[in-house]
Amino acid sequence: GRAHPSPRHPSRTLRPARGAGRSGRERETHTADGGPDCVITQGKPQKVSFSRRTTFQTARARLANIADLAAPFQMSRPTIRDYVTLLERVFLVDVLPPWHTNRLSRLVKSPKLHIGDTGTACALLGLDADALLKDRAVLGQLVETFVFQELRRQASWRDDDLRFHHFRDRDGYEVDIVLEFGAGQIAGVEVKASATVTTADFRGLRQLRDSAGKGFAAGVVLYDGETSVGFGEGFWAIPIRALWEGL
Repeated sequence: GRAHPSPRHPSRTLRPARGAGRSGRERETHTADGGPDCVITQGKPQKVSFSRRTTFQTARARLANIADLAAPFQMSRPTIRDYVTLLERVFLVDVLPPWHTNRLSRLVKSPKLHIGDTGTACALLGLDADALLKDRAVLGQLVETFVFQELRRQASWRDDDLRFHHFRDRDGYEVDIVLEFGAGQIAGVEVKASATVTTADFRGLRQLRDSAGKGFAAGVVLYDGETSVGFGEGFWAIPIRALWEGL
């Protein structure tokens, strides 16, 4: 399939899974939310498996809502949770737990789901490079997943324990990725598929700082730009490409 370029880095690609295309005798029907409902093969409908539909629904980074996942299937919520666990164990889906503290009751405690591979996500969503660049909302979600997976890969090289979370409160403040290390120290990472950064992009990071108190170490907006810029004490805008270029 055609490669999907990652922001500002032509040598890295978000590549569709091999064999993602369908023959002329095979097509999909879809439910109202755009997810695959069944595949029509040689005129005969074949119901889409739970695993395929769930990986479609998690192709874009999203909060895990078991009720939403269960809606198309006649299954109990515990069974749905078991399936999500299975998808996690075979590396199709990654579950990102929420960061929270007992001091605060307004934090959302739902995990976030990321698909394990952004190329697979593009294939499930039916997006080639041109379509992806035209849909900025989906591009932003896929870049978030791409950065999350890159950070996890690099964290595996470290000797110390680095734990991954996300942050969201009931007022709508959120941070895409929260890194926890040492004795409760945390750093926030917000991902933006844009070449510009403003003070408003640090809104969620500042809320995270206020929630974490003395445990807050730093807040970073990773963006599709060229220059590292400070935004006050402990806050930085840094190009996404710094993850692999070591700027």
